Amino acid sequence: MKFLLVYEDDFIKFESKEEVEYFKNRKDIISYNEIANLSLNELNKKADEINEQIQKLELKWLKSDRQGRILLSKNKNYQRKLKIYNILYESLVDYINNKSIIDFRMKNIELIYRTQIISRKV
Repeated sequence: MKFLLVYEDDFIKFESKEEVEYFKNRKDIISYNEIANLSLNELNKKADEINEQIQKLELKWLKSDRQGRILLSKNKNYQRKLKIYNILYESLVDYINNKSIIDFRMKNIELIYRTQIISRKV
């Protein structure tokens, strides 16, 4: 089992069971395997769904009075959701805008990884 994290244009590979489980359970990370085979229409729909969640949270803020906004700014659950949805949205839009480049790089990394496994077994 392995997990490859793309972070600011760097690729970091995790292979221990604990590390892989940690990243798989993160709600602010989009799994490449979940989106790699989606069409552009499906990707855009997914981005729109995430953006709708952001808008609902922002609308809640806008509809609140001063006291409500103070409470929302202190509400860790509200702040966490807003942060997670923004990260997911930005990541997905970045993937959509750079899909061919990212897909190419991921295929090359997979090829390199498989080549290393094969050469180790020989």
